[in-house]
Amino acid sequence: LLVSAGLAPLVGAYADITGRRRSLLIAVTVAGGTLASSMFVLTPGRWLLALVLYFGTQVALNLALGLNSSLLPHVAHPADLARASSLGYAMGYVGGGILLAGNAALFFLGRRVGIDGLLASRIAFFSVGIWWVAFAVPLIRWVAEPRATQLAAGACGSPGGDAVGRGG
Repeated sequence: LLVSAGLAPLVGAYADITGRRRSLLIAVTVAGGTLASSMFVLTPGRWLLALVLYFGTQVALNLALGLNSSLLPHVAHPADLARASSLGYAMGYVGGGILLAGNAALFFLGRRVGIDGLLASRIAFFSVGIWWVAFAVPLIRWVAEPRATQLAAGACGSPGGDAVGRGG
């Protein structure tokens, strides 16, 4: 969380300055989904790899949440922001609950079809990453990239430098 807290303002400011809110949200979503699905390779004793994959997934998740929030005012009317945000969170919880129920069923009932608890857990990690990316498809298909934020006088002229100045 500390790394995410340090990166989020910089990434958010960069996204605003360059007008790449949607693109960066897609990139961190795909990265996070890939990292989560990569946990499929984890087996007992691979704790260092587990730590690295979990760390990367958490950073991607937290960056995605911030970028999602910065994109919201560009996809909903001001009067609809609270409703759109609440509906998005509700749909996320319902979707996550469905996936959790399916993965729990696989864990508890998988032995009937030859899937032990370890394999069921690995399949759960894989499915979480796929689920995360799959639910980004509407964003990828139907949300336009919003315009860049106009910089105030005194900006240093490079998106990275300006992001550090504004976000750091």
